[in-house]
Amino acid sequence: MGDQVEDLFVISRISVGYYDRGEYLRLRLADSTGKISAVMWQGATEAYESVRSGDLARVEGRVEAYRGELQLKVIYLSRIDSYEDLNPEDFLPKSRFSSTELIERLRQFVDEIRNEYCRNILEVFLADEEFQNLFRRAPGGKMWHHAVIGGLLEHTLWVTGLCRAITPFYPKIDRDLLITGAVLHDIGKVQELRYDIAFDYTNQGRLLGHVILGDELLRRYAAQVEGFPDELLMRLRHMLISHHGDIERSPVLPMTLEASLLHYIDNMDAQINASIREMEKNSDPTREWTDYVNLLGRSLFTKPIPHWRGPESIGEQDNSRLDRAEVDNAEIETKLPD
Repeated sequence: MGDQVEDLFVISRISVGYYDRGEYLRLRLADSTGKISAVMWQGATEAYESVRSGDLARVEGRVEAYRGELQLKVIYLSRIDSYEDLNPEDFLPKSRFSSTELIERLRQFVDEIRNEYCRNILEVFLADEEFQNLFRRAPGGKMWHHAVIGGLLEHTLWVTGLCRAITPFYPKIDRDLLITGAVLHDIGKVQELRYDIAFDYTNQGRLLGHVILGDELLRRYAAQVEGFPDELLMRLRHMLISHHGDIERSPVLPMTLEASLLHYIDNMDAQINASIREMEKNSDPTREWTDYVNLLGRSLFTKPIPHWRGPESIGEQDNSRLDRAEVDNAEIETKLPD
């Protein structure tokens, strides 16, 4: 409150409003530390003609309060045309996990696969250095889930680890096929999204989408594995093109056990990640609910869980310290899937 601001920000949202003296700008400004709402009263018309959503801009202004929230009152706004020498990570949030550790754990999952064709196609995928450099940095989405640098790799590892952990409960599932589909299910997002100073869709992403782009990449990798079975490729392609689980976003619905399980686990990880992010936005410890989340259609209860004591048989031991059940040695650690 009261801070004078002069810095570079990405304009994540911009629109024109009207009041009794004319037009004003409503903005949302972002960098790697977060986002803030902003308003510009003077020179709004000229500024609106020179910048658009996704642009990088130099902003000057003063932090004020509006309806209990911090807001930047902008007095100067100018688009930055060249940002080649800037570090994108100054403007975009990034995963809190090391990409080196994540990719190493993914390689360990691949090494466990017994089906030589499944293992070989994943080895071809991991050996594509140019693609891997992009895969390690790509976000998992534009706004909703894993929208951070490295988010795609994080989401991929979480989904793969969950698939690996759940297979002991369902003996009819082909474990190798499920894990292979989990690793590859979102590879099209590398081409679908751009992540220079802002998260947005590429032309390919808008016109084709990551499902189609991922299917093309899958077939390209399969072609590099000698004798790759046609039916195995068909089953993998089905998993990729059906993993959204509805006709509005996927060409077909999941029709195999592996495709169905991949869809549910993928959606679970996406929704929980987004829910945690919404709950972590609540910096006021006195608030027990988040703001209304449009994409969920509800608010979320953020009040911390009390440290309840168990029955006398547990004694003084805290519930949080109870041993976890192990299923076929498949565990999921709090930091990295094991």
